[in-house]
Amino acid sequence: MALQAQKWTISGLATEFGISHRVLGKRIEDCLPCEIKGRSKFYKIAEVAPAILKMDKPDDLDLTQERARLAKAQADKTELQLEVENGNLLLVDEVESTWADIVTAIRAKLLSLPTRISPQLIDLTQPEMESVLQEQIYEALEELANSDLSENEKTKSTKKTPRNRKKKSGKVQATTESKSK
Repeated sequence: MALQAQKWTISGLATEFGISHRVLGKRIEDCLPCEIKGRSKFYKIAEVAPAILKMDKPDDLDLTQERARLAKAQADKTELQLEVENGNLLLVDEVESTWADIVTAIRAKLLSLPTRISPQLIDLTQPEMESVLQEQIYEALEELANSDLSENEKTKSTKKTPRNRKKKSGKVQATTESKSK
C-alpha cells in the first residue's frame, strides 16, 4: 500500500513548525491549498514547507549579515577619511573652489589683455602687432602657470588667524615691490 501525504490546516502547520498563525499565513499566502472543506484549508507539507522555511524576505533580517554590512561601511568610511588626511583624495568642494579660482584668474588675465596691449599697438605694422600680441599672451600664460594655486588654498584654509593674514599681506607687498623693480 502506497503512503499518502497528510493534509494539514494552518493551525496544525503553525503548531508543527512552532510559528504564529499570522506569520505562517503570510509565508504560505502564495501556496494553493490541496483541499478546501467549508472554511478550512488543507495543505500538504511538501508543498508549503519551502515557503514556511524561506527566511530571505526583506522583512526577515539576519543580524550577522547586518553587523557585517555595518562593519564594512564603517571600515570604508575610515579608509576614505585616512585617504583624505594623507592627501590622496580631495573633497569635491575644494576641487570646485580651486577650479573656480583658476578659471577666474584666466578670465581676469584674458580680459586685461586688450587694455594693456592696445597702447603698444599704435603705429605698428601687422607683423609687429602679432609679435606684441603673442608676447603678451605668452607672458599672461606664464604668469598663470607660475602662480601657486596650492598656496592660495593654504591661505584660504588658514585665514582664520591674524598672524596668517599678516603673512599673506606681506607676501602681496613683496610681490608688488619685486614687480616694480
